[in-house]
Amino acid sequence: MSKHRLSPAPLPPPKKIHLSEQTPQSSSSSQSSFDSLSDELILCIFARLSFADLCACQATSVNWYRLAADNELWRNLYIGAFGRPRLRGARGFIGRTDGREVKSLPGRAKIEDLKDWKWMFRISSNWKNGMLSSSRTM
Repeated sequence: MSKHRLSPAPLPPPKKIHLSEQTPQSSSSSQSSFDSLSDELILCIFARLSFADLCACQATSVNWYRLAADNELWRNLYIGAFGRPRLRGARGFIGRTDGREVKSLPGRAKIEDLKDWKWMFRISSNWKNGMLSSSRTM
């Protein structure tokens, strides 16, 4: 038997890396990653946005519309843009001069719960910019 050198066999093509069913940057996979975040985390992210960005986020999905309409987010935006509310009755009755505490009736909602801060922000912004409107509809 003669000794022959065998030519090296060609290497097989490299295997593709499969990453848990992800397609190359599809919008559905990126959207699902944001949907997996908790509401509290999304609200923390939304708290750092401007009012224009927050309005843009509302058009993204039904869930983001609900979260971006959070009254506390708009309250913080309002106070940041226009300062403390100076509306009549906004702070309510603070206390008595004789030191006794005044408690509200159990069935009554707090004044803060009744305010629509998004509407107040929009009206105040329009007023500041000279775009006055008497209707409450958007």
